[in-house]
Amino acid sequence: MKNFTDEKTLLREIKNGNGEAFEFLFNSYYPRLRGYAARFVTDEEAVRDIIQESFLRFWEKRDLIEAVSISSLLFAMVRNACLNYLKHLQLVEQHNLEHLDRVVGQEELYYWDFNLSPEYTLLYKELQQQISLVNQKKQTIRARKKRPQVAVKYLR
Repeated sequence: MKNFTDEKTLLREIKNGNGEAFEFLFNSYYPRLRGYAARFVTDEEAVRDIIQESFLRFWEKRDLIEAVSISSLLFAMVRNACLNYLKHLQLVEQHNLEHLDRVVGQEELYYWDFNLSPEYTLLYKELQQQISLVNQKKQTIRARKKRPQVAVKYLR
């Protein structure tokens, strides 16, 4: 692998579509970008995705990049991607809370207890089935209570 120590040469080679130059760029900056992104985002998988997407955007838009500091550009791209990710998480959380406000009665408690933990999905479904069975039994009992009243109406 060729050593691209000069940023201008590296940028020129990347703009010409040199995959080896881009690989050098990736291997050179990935560890530093990873540490930088980890300051914003705690989820390691999300950090890897953010960095990968930033490099992908850099490669796709390489023709538009003019004589700039590659380092500054990559760090700015990763910072913005991290902030966008955090904003997305905030919107998702806000949506979940708004949905929780719309849920009524006991469903609110079940939603709050089990929606946040995927391992409890089966338990949540089992509880929903049990509640459904209880409601069916209540309807059956009510129907049986009405039978004598209906029979008395017919006898009169």
